Amino acid sequence: MGGMSLKSDRFRRLWARHDVRSAAEVMFRIQHPQAGSLKLLVEKFQLVGASRLEKMLLHTEPCTRSADTLALLASLGMSS
Repeated sequence: MGGMSLKSDRFRRLWARHDVRSAAEVMFRIQHPQAGSLKLLVEKFQLVGASRLEKMLLHTEPCTRSADTLALLASLGMSS
C-alpha cells in the first residue's frame, strides 16, 4: 500500500477510511513457463460506494508446492 499511498491522495484517503469489503476467494491454475503449474487464490476487495475501484490480491495456500515455487520465483526476481 505504501507506493500507492505516496502516489495518490485519493487512494490514501480511501484506504485510511478502511471502507473496503472482501469478495469470495476464487482459485485458478496458471502455467508458468519455467516453474510449471501453480494454484493461485484470488481475492477482490471493493471500496464500498465505488463499484469501479477494486484491488486484487493473488496468493497461494501456505505450505504447498505452489507456495514454495512462488517463493523461489520471488527470490530469483530479487537477485536480478
